[in-house]
Amino acid sequence: MVIGSNRVVSCRFRQQSGRVEKYSGSIGKLGLDVGISGRSHLSWIVINTKPTRVGEGDLAGTYVGASANASLGIGVGANALVGGNSRNFALQPVSGQTGSGLNVAAGVSRLQLSATR
Repeated sequence: MVIGSNRVVSCRFRQQSGRVEKYSGSIGKLGLDVGISGRSHLSWIVINTKPTRVGEGDLAGTYVGASANASLGIGVGANALVGGNSRNFALQPVSGQTGSGLNVAAGVSRLQLSATR
């Protein structure tokens, strides 16, 4: 049993206008994380929880929340996170997470994002 893990992430935020912003960072889990997993893909809907305009790079910051996934060959999972620089964004799973490997994980996730060019 492993009580934590950390992975490098590369993200693209596609606004309704079609404009794309790029972010990089890491996602870590604290809780059960057992097995071997390959490359994973996560998709979220970004919800602004406060009535403010979203500017370029505004999604940078730290997000925390619950996560769970399992895989046997092909896997599925979900990560629901809240945070950002002003703690005014919620990341809600669209289709969750897809990936490959032999893995079971559940716990608290922490996502850190920085804007990149």
